[in-house]
Order: sequence, then structure tokens, then C-alpha cells
Amino acid sequence: VATLLWWIHSPWRGGAVLLVGALALLYASTMLLSHGLIMPVASAMLFGLVALAGRFGLEAIRDAREKNFLRRSFSGSVSPQVMKEILAGRIQPGQRAGRTRACVLFADIRGFTKRGEGMEPDRLIALLNRYFSAMTTAINRNHGAVDKFIGDGLMALFGAPEPLECPERNAMEAAQDMLERLVDVNRELVRLGEEPLRIGIGIHSGDLVVGYVGSSDRNEYT
Repeated sequence: VATLLWWIHSPWRGGAVLLVGALALLYASTMLLSHGLIMPVASAMLFGLVALAGRFGLEAIRDAREKNFLRRSFSGSVSPQVMKEILAGRIQPGQRAGRTRACVLFADIRGFTKRGEGMEPDRLIALLNRYFSAMTTAINRNHGAVDKFIGDGLMALFGAPEPLECPERNAMEAAQDMLERLVDVNRELVRLGEEPLRIGIGIHSGDLVVGYVGSSDRNEYT
């Protein structure tokens, strides 16, 4: 009977049942002992404890595997900060948007529309991916979250979902890092015979409403 605790998935419920069962067994054994009867309870309690520990261990392994699967599957679709909050259960679908003080960074490539008109699509995508990879690294290093890519532009949040003491400072440091990394990107482009890139960066600070936007079938944290 004690091994039936295996089927209780909730740690709190299983622990409560085990505790109540152990107290009941101790009480029953004490009453029987007063009548000269001995009922060994240690083995039953041990079987229950092993069953409960086995279930919790299995659930922990499943939970870790599920989180690793989600992390591998969606690591390229959302920022590390957003993924961390989702896995921790602090960001959930249907959650109401909340007001917070944060900073938004916008960046785009100057003259890219004209430049893209004369490029093959595969070369254009390769150029954007090389540029975005460098910019995303700079943003993530400074605790920012890339919100979205819009053509040759990008939008990043500082202070949401990860609270920051001074999101403006993080955004400024990210912008400086982006400009430094752009030098390396342009050095590689020149080596490949491509024209170097020029970018503009805008930083805006204030109260924002941050949360899920979209429909019940498709939404995004923004």
C-alpha cells in the first residue's frame, strides 16, 4: 500500500500523505503495543519514502529534459532573457501586460533599401545575418532582449523582462558595443569586396507596457 505513493505527482501532496500515513502508523503501533502486539512500521514507511523519492526523481528528470528541449527548440526564436522567464514560469500565455520603466533601443542600416535593390536575395540575407549576429551578441552581453528584427532594423528592450537598476546605462553600453562590433563586421565585408555598413541607433526611455500582444493563436512578448 505504501508504494502506491508512486502515483502521486505533486511533491507537496505526496509529502503530506506520507507524513499523515507515518503518524497514523506510529499511533496504531503504539496502541497495539499497549495490548502486547508489535506492528513493525519502519519497513512500510521506508517503502513509501522510496516510492515517493522515485516519483519525484523521475518528474525532475522529465522536467529537466522538457526544459532542455524547449531551450534548444526556441533559443533562436526568443532572447535568452525571455526564455529564462518563460522556463521559470514568470511569463505565461494569456498573462496581462504590465507597466514598467524600461528602455527601448532601435537600430537600422543607413541606405539599406537602395543597397538591397541591387543584391541577390541570398547575398542580402547572408549580409543581414552576419550583421544581426554581431549586434545581438552586443545586446545580450549588456542584459538586453532583442524584441524583433524588422527588415534591416532591430528593436531591443532593456529592463524587461529582466529588471535592471539603470536600463538606460545598459542600453548606452550596448550601443557602444554595437558600434565597436560593427568595425569588425565592416572589416570582414571589405575583405569580401562588400561595401561597409553605416548604422543609426536610437534609445528611448520611459514607462512601457510590456506583455503578450497578438491573437489567441499567435502572439509575442513585446
